[in-house]
Amino acid sequence: QVEWLAAVAEFRYRPLILSAAYTGLRPCELVALRVGRLDLLRCTARVVEAAVEVSRLEWGPVKTHEARVVRMPRSVAEEVAASLAARPHSPEALVFTAPMGGPLSRADFVRNCFKPAVLAANEAIAKLPKDRRPAPLPDGLRFYDLRHTCASLLIAQGASIKAVQAQLGHATASITLDTYGHLFPSEMEALADRLEMVRDAALAKRARTQHGPADKRLEESAGG
Repeated sequence: QVEWLAAVAEFRYRPLILSAAYTGLRPCELVALRVGRLDLLRCTARVVEAAVEVSRLEWGPVKTHEARVVRMPRSVAEEVAASLAARPHSPEALVFTAPMGGPLSRADFVRNCFKPAVLAANEAIAKLPKDRRPAPLPDGLRFYDLRHTCASLLIAQGASIKAVQAQLGHATASITLDTYGHLFPSEMEALADRLEMVRDAALAKRARTQHGPADKRLEESAGG
């Protein structure tokens, strides 16, 4: 679904959509991300600033007031690098900008690009053969929902709660668990099986101790 959305979106915003879905950054963090905070060789971004859109963009620290370093898939880093190579930029330049440059208005982006891309993606998906057709994107999909997509992808790949917390920038692991706990697979059946193995090993050890070869020192002590 993400790849169809990125494929039909306006080309200049493809890296933004991919970054949202595969890094889990908040929209306000993506808007404020600067070139100098990227290390595209190591596929990382240092997140220290956010731009919250009220009546205008208000710049400030990230939500938890703690900077963090997030990782991105190499292919996404390469897409971001290609988009930056196509325009002049300095370390202080914004990674994602408005069409004519300058800070990106999230409201304008959602209205003019994101929502039309959702409709176009669903039209393209509907034309696929049924056996190759992913589920359609929700009509009410929000740009912010791509952050949830990243969390679900991380969990599906076996990420721990602490790893998801670090990537998303939650203040505590309990926030991560409260928000995404339902996505973690149930471990109870597997844990019961493991406990059965532990008990089997304990019983086997006890049996060996009771019925194993006699200890000569014990025999000599008893005979004396």
